[in-house]
Amino acid sequence: MKLEKLDTKTKIDCGNFLMPSMATEFKEKLTEALEAKQPIEVSLENIDGIDSLNFQLLVCCKKQCHEESLPFIVKSYSENFEEHAKSIGLFEYLLEGE
Repeated sequence: MKLEKLDTKTKIDCGNFLMPSMATEFKEKLTEALEAKQPIEVSLENIDGIDSLNFQLLVCCKKQCHEESLPFIVKSYSENFEEHAKSIGLFEYLLEGE
């Protein structure tokens, strides 16, 4: 998992897995990105596994971005992420507005 602050946006590369043991670190990265008050771009292109807790963190971040009129952009996502997100009904929500 990697966070990169640029002049015009904050990028978060979620790596290969977002498991419960990683939720605290993921929440810290999302909070740091929100504090930058600029668009957040999330890369999920290498995700092989993600749990419901980390899905909730993504949803909360997107909601907070919406409330603050900041773009929340899912730059790319893996087939595994798409499959998991569709199975719990979050795929369209996380990608809407792009």
